[in-house]
Amino acid sequence: MNNPNEPWNNTFARALIVTAMGILLGAALYQFAVFSPAMKAFQFSMNSLSIGIMYAALKSRRLRDGLAALLVWYVILTGLMEEFNSWLLFLNFAYIGGMACAVVLHQRAVKSPFVHGPVLRIILAGAAIGVVNGLVVVVLAVLIWNSALAHMSSIMAAVYFNLQIGSLIGLSTGLGMELAEYLIGKYLDRPAEVTPETTPGDSAAV
Repeated sequence: MNNPNEPWNNTFARALIVTAMGILLGAALYQFAVFSPAMKAFQFSMNSLSIGIMYAALKSRRLRDGLAALLVWYVILTGLMEEFNSWLLFLNFAYIGGMACAVVLHQRAVKSPFVHGPVLRIILAGAAIGVVNGLVVVVLAVLIWNSALAHMSSIMAAVYFNLQIGSLIGLSTGLGMELAEYLIGKYLDRPAEVTPETTPGDSAAV
């Protein structure tokens, strides 16, 4: 369902459910660390919200609104950091932009005739988001390649960690995508009940 005139409540529901599923898994694994910007587990909150926004925008064909929401999230996220520095501008942009690209890739992949069923779509979400999350570290390392070359083992460890945590975020948000579509189809997109007064074909008395 990709209706450009789709109600806003469907868009909000998608973003909320996808984000919540990612954060819930993070909280189950890392407890309150998912809400602390200083902790690595904060990726569950940061990336899940970015994924939720982009997914909802694509499904509702509100890409411009979604990009605007991601920009607002970028500004808020940067302001959440305790000590601001110019590196945060690149860091947050890389993660938010990377997750947005991962969702686009995932949504294109699931339209392939070879992809059938929710399980495969969830697995693809885990793969796409995991790989992109790992590539974020590579991109950031290129920006500081002199320092990265001197600490290559640390960079590789960070890539591996991001692949792991990104795959978990992808699987949980992928599950959130499936749950969102199910709940919207079941509860938000039901046709209005036809009452005797509004039965199709009836004409108003003159």
